Amino acid sequence: MALMGEWANRGWEQLLQQAKRLQAKYYSKESSSLESYTPPLAFPSNGSIRDLLVFKPDEIGDAIQALPALRHLRENFPNSRIHMICQKPASEIYRRSGVVDEIAASSVKKIQLRFPRLDLRDALDQLKVSRFDASVFLRTYPSYFSQFLKIPATFQVHPRDPRMPSRSLYQAKVGIWKSPRDHQSKQMMEIVSYMTGKTPENFEYGSFHWDSQDKEALEDLGQRLTKQKYFVVHPFARIETRAYPSWNELIEKVQKQFSLPVVIIGGQEDETLQNDKVIQLQGKLTLGQSAYLISQSAGFLGNESGPAHWAAAMGVPTVTVFGGHSHPNEWRPVGAKTHLVHESVACGPCHRHYCPGLGRICLTGLSPDKIWPEMQRFLLANQVRSCRGPSGEIRESEVRPSL
Repeated sequence: MALMGEWANRGWEQLLQQAKRLQAKYYSKESSSLESYTPPLAFPSNGSIRDLLVFKPDEIGDAIQALPALRHLRENFPNSRIHMICQKPASEIYRRSGVVDEIAASSVKKIQLRFPRLDLRDALDQLKVSRFDASVFLRTYPSYFSQFLKIPATFQVHPRDPRMPSRSLYQAKVGIWKSPRDHQSKQMMEIVSYMTGKTPENFEYGSFHWDSQDKEALEDLGQRLTKQKYFVVHPFARIETRAYPSWNELIEKVQKQFSLPVVIIGGQEDETLQNDKVIQLQGKLTLGQSAYLISQSAGFLGNESGPAHWAAAMGVPTVTVFGGHSHPNEWRPVGAKTHLVHESVACGPCHRHYCPGLGRICLTGLSPDKIWPEMQRFLLANQVRSCRGPSGEIRESEVRPSL
């Protein structure tokens, strides 16, 4: 039965990808005109915007990539109340970033073909305001767009895109159809820059604010981690085309080179590694505790996933093994100390959840022996980062990496 279910999922995946390609081909001529598009109206001055809603119903990595745009919005609308509708896991990021005033976190359900739906009524009921002066669709793909249009707002801001038709006069020019596309953080900044009339030179992810619950994870681990450095590894991925298969061998090389503890993080659904030389904390930490653990580490290693983006944004030396699912130019983790392990293949980026019968050559070709020398040089160059102050106490990260 499990095998039949996997075959069914792969079948739906094939159908979905074919539909996306047909859609892109259908809109290709119309999208070429977007290069010369100029918004007909400037966005109203910030003095007229009292309540501003940001609609960002995405997952952890996407939430991290949105932070530069949100910080720019906060700086340029200092007297506005910024409200946020997001997924529950992503709300933990926004709360610790301090960039929004009110957060409505709701659940997302996947229906056939993986089309997601957010419980919009539940989200709106959580907010203290029932109508907004402006709402902004802070994403560059059309799923959820029909729900965004139902939000009660005087002005609606979204990217100019043939897949997102509306009567709004406030549509931002965003390079969604460029090849290759700009990084997601830059694309979202283009949406916000239309509202502010300014384009910043540097995109800052900023610092994060930790609470006692975040920090208690390290305290509970006692002598194992509080007196020395350690590495954090997140070797899991829900998407097959992002899941590197040789983590145990890579971890062994890290331990041999640095003689530091290795801590494994993940969710309750993640398996136990067949490795008794690591500290396995899958399912034992909250998202905030995992992030705080990463912020105090000597380095982070992982697949293309939310924890990798958060580690990079905090300035932690970050190594990401990047498969063929996405284009690294658009989705790579960005920070002051990042290293990308990636091999271009003819079938990538595929944007598929399952490999279409090619044996994940985008990942299996990255053998530990092949990628370790470059990773080793990167980690050695960044090993000087200390996570302990002169007194031996843990310090909060104040690194401000930029794109």
